[in-house]
Formats: sequence, structure tokens, C-alpha cells
Amino acid sequence: MQGKTAISIEVERPLTDWEMDDVRQAVDAIMHQRSFFYAGSDDIGDEIVKFMADKDILTNLETVIED
Repeated sequence: MQGKTAISIEVERPLTDWEMDDVRQAVDAIMHQRSFFYAGSDDIGDEIVKFMADKDILTNLETVIED
């Protein structure tokens, strides 16, 4: 593939500075093939956890340690 790619995503409101930083980091991670983003509300399956543990990736997931 030659040249540049332009991406446009319309959202319902302006992004905050923090959100724009997240977008920039996401694009950078995707371009370097080290990204994983999960937008679901269900529990994460074991296969996804294993995939993330086995890869050098950037994710939007947080580990929550229960007491």
C-alpha cells in the first residue's frame, strides 16, 4: 500500500484533551500492531486473557483485584 490513509470518525460531541490523547495512543498502537481494545460489558473470556498475556500489546483493559 502506498501513500497515506485518512480516517474520520464522527462522534456526538467534541472530545476532551484526555480523550484525544487516548485516540492518538490507540492509533499509534494499531499502526505498530500492538493493540487490543475491548468495548463489551460482559466478562472477558479465558481465551482473551490468555491472548493478552501472551502478546506485547496495549489494551484499554484494567485489572481489578477484588479483596
